[in-house]
Amino acid sequence: MFRIEETNRAVQVTPTVIDGCCHAASGRVRSQGFEVEVSGEVLPGWQLAAGYTFNTARYLRDATYEGQPFRSIAPKHLLRLWTSYQLPGHWSAWNIGGGVDVQSGTYSQGGNPGVRVEQGGYAVAGLRAGYRIDRTWSLGLNVNNLFDRRYYSRLGSAGAFGPANFGNVYGEPRNVTLTLRAKL
Repeated sequence: MFRIEETNRAVQVTPTVIDGCCHAASGRVRSQGFEVEVSGEVLPGWQLAAGYTFNTARYLRDATYEGQPFRSIAPKHLLRLWTSYQLPGHWSAWNIGGGVDVQSGTYSQGGNPGVRVEQGGYAVAGLRAGYRIDRTWSLGLNVNNLFDRRYYSRLGSAGAFGPANFGNVYGEPRNVTLTLRAKL
């Protein structure tokens, strides 16, 4: 369980023509929730990891947003499921796996209270295959963002004149990584 309180947060002093130009250190935000994680070997050779995070955040002191949910880079719900399997017998040099990260929607609200930038919930999946060449060397092939999901890994803010994107960062597109490792 966690509770984080941020004090002296920048709060917009007066509505201005230029979004977010005049601030004072007087805001207060509380983020709280819980996180659980379990991992281990389900059956011989089969590893599983699962985690869930629940997070709520609220403005405790802010002239414009007091009592409202705080726009946060952290989603309210985050679920991660990953698994890997070491093949048996003659195929034991191989392991395969995959997983998914799922999160609820997020939003960002700028200096103009009526302007929001929103992103719905999304899931990003990945796959992995590994091969142990010998006691020292191994190869790994990872496919990240398997379905090439387009999403923001970070939401910035909305502008004063409309939903302009200031500071939004796209998540990685589908990509493949081949890794050669040596264990000395």
